[in-house]
Amino acid sequence: MQSNSITIIDAEGLTEAAEVSVGDRPYAVALALADTRAFVTNQYDESVSVIDTDSLLVLQTIEVGEYPEGISALPDDRYLYVANWFSNSVSLIDATSNTVIDSIDVEDGSRAYGNSIMHVKHQTD
Repeated sequence: MQSNSITIIDAEGLTEAAEVSVGDRPYAVALALADTRAFVTNQYDESVSVIDTDSLLVLQTIEVGEYPEGISALPDDRYLYVANWFSNSVSLIDATSNTVIDSIDVEDGSRAYGNSIMHVKHQTD
C-alpha cells in the first residue's frame, strides 16, 4: 500500500510502533547526527523531510532536485548526499543546518537505491 508516510517498526517485537506523515511518495531514509534525525526523500515533492527520531515530529522540509531517490549520510554523520534522478544532480545537505550546501551535476538518468551512494571525500568547510 502506498501512502505519504513512513512506518516505524519496533525491531524487537516486529510490530508497528508509529507512523509519520511526510511528503508525497517517500522513497528512502537515512539517519544522521548520532541517529537523532531521519531524512526521508519525497519523490513527487522534490524534497527531503527531516524527522526528530525522539519526538517523531517533522522538523523541516528541504527542497532538493527533481525526483529524489537514494540518500546516504557521510561517515562524519553531518552531511548527506541525495541522488535526484530527473534533474541529474546530487544534493549535499548539511544535517546541522538542514540546508543544501552544494549541488553536483551527474550524467543523464543516474539513479541511486538505498545505500548505493558511495562515500566520497567532499570539501565541506
